[in-house]
Amino acid sequence: MKNLSITLNAVLLIAVAILFYLVLSEPKIAEPASKVKTEDTTSTKNSLKIAYINTDTLWANYELVKVLRAELEDKQGQFKRQLEGKVKVLESKYLKLREDAPMLTQADGEKRQMALMQEEEGIGQMQEELALKLAEEEDNMKRKIKTNLDRQLVKIKAEQELDLVLDYSTTSSLLLADSAMSITTEVVDQLNADFKAANSK
Repeated sequence: MKNLSITLNAVLLIAVAILFYLVLSEPKIAEPASKVKTEDTTSTKNSLKIAYINTDTLWANYELVKVLRAELEDKQGQFKRQLEGKVKVLESKYLKLREDAPMLTQADGEKRQMALMQEEEGIGQMQEELALKLAEEEDNMKRKIKTNLDRQLVKIKAEQELDLVLDYSTTSSLLLADSAMSITTEVVDQLNADFKAANSK
């Protein structure tokens, strides 16, 4: 009860202090309407130049993407074949152990089974390592494409005096855009021209 009255007194004291401040503080004199500056927002709105790139189209038509994707799929195939080979060898070893089991002592059987289990763990570890390598390769691929795209966008931004370039794709948050604002074709054409030039040297 004592705490409640202390709390109420503190709240009332703060409320009174706020009222005093509001009453005693000098009121600001409003400037005449003629002197009030109005900001002209129309000029900034009209001068903002926005364009977009359909990244789905970019990924489908950029030659470098096709080359890097083929390389990535090739590596994925190699890794898959490596793992499948190891798994087949392990399966044949398990079958051999099953055949030999009646002729083995318990100690020998357990020893061979333990060795096969370790081999199986090794394959699991190898699978994880290969998956990490593949993810790293994919990241490198995306970074390379992004670097080339950024370089191209810097050029186009300067040429067309753009303020903003958006991503328009099936996964982007941009829901609708006027096709007149698209710079996809010219970006893809220039990226492919640069790719061809770099590979013809």
